[in-house]
Amino acid sequence: MSEMAIFSVSEFVQVLKVHLGRLGEVVVEGEVADFRGISRETLVFFEIKDEGSRLRCFMLAHELDCDLADGLAVRVTGTPSVFVKNGGLHLRVSKIELVGQGALQQALEKTKKKLEAEGLFATERKRPIPAYPERIGLITSKDAAARTDVQRVLKNRWPLATVVFFPVGVQGAGAISSIVRALEQCQNYEIDVLILTRGGGSLEDLQAFNSELVARAMFSCSVPIVCGVGHERDWTIADLVADVRAATPSNAAEIVSPDQQQIRTDVDMHVRTMDDGWRQVLGEIHDQLHHLTRDLAEVVQGTIQGIHAARLRAIQAFSMVILQTGERLTSVTKLLRSLSPVATLERGYSLTMKDGKVLKEAGVVQKGDRLQTRLKHGTLRSTAD
Repeated sequence: MSEMAIFSVSEFVQVLKVHLGRLGEVVVEGEVADFRGISRETLVFFEIKDEGSRLRCFMLAHELDCDLADGLAVRVTGTPSVFVKNGGLHLRVSKIELVGQGALQQALEKTKKKLEAEGLFATERKRPIPAYPERIGLITSKDAAARTDVQRVLKNRWPLATVVFFPVGVQGAGAISSIVRALEQCQNYEIDVLILTRGGGSLEDLQAFNSELVARAMFSCSVPIVCGVGHERDWTIADLVADVRAATPSNAAEIVSPDQQQIRTDVDMHVRTMDDGWRQVLGEIHDQLHHLTRDLAEVVQGTIQGIHAARLRAIQAFSMVILQTGERLTSVTKLLRSLSPVATLERGYSLTMKDGKVLKEAGVVQKGDRLQTRLKHGTLRSTAD
């Protein structure tokens, strides 16, 4: 029996290190534990574990291109070795990838930061939802419970609207492209508001609603969008881009539809208010007309009385004018009579005329002229000598 080689501790650790080095790079999957961050801004220390074992890991800080945290599932690529001083097994990691929920969460955060920086989530670009939509678009799976919930709520609350349905895949292969296509097609249907929805699920189930392509299609869509994905605690990129985020699919339907029962109540109340208002207005008009009629009657009565008084005064004035005019006429007549040649003749005077003209001087009469002399009674004709 040959003697077994005897190693010192340092020699044996070195042998292990050499043999482990011969394995080359290996890929190990596990859950991050005891993450200690960056040491002296050069190294990153953590462990990966499963149900049975733990493995120490370290890597250079500049090689870490994702955010680590305890509990994340990772796939690490590295070279196994041992520390010479304590003989501890470790993995010198050169590459680390997130897997499962961890990878999806990391991708989600990365997409969120990118789109937020570009303004796709900006509040100022959010559009109002129409109060009384006539055509409501619905994008979801044809077999989804979300579709049934939305249509039931819309039928109960606002049956006057027409629902235009765009069936899509909501998870798995082809889901992203079908949602993008529906967002493009709905703009050709004169739709007033759009519901994008699906039920709850894991982060992996909701990948289509965290897609950058879907987010950009929503941003470019000309129709206001209400997004109701999953449950109230869930959020997706689509929720952040939408004009309004709904807690659930049913809540999305409530947001886009007015309540017809409430509208009837409001209309009845407004009708009663208007009826009361009109009654009050008509009563006020009636009172005003009554006062105006009374005032008008008083004015008319006063006017009639004024007219009669004015007529009486006019008659009296006219009579006075006639009387005064008659008196003046009588006086003038007497004066004219006193000045009339006829009156002179009546006093014994005569009036001699030649050719119809009264003679005032004898020198204008020549021998042989025919003369007429008018007396009080009769006329004498003579010839001048």
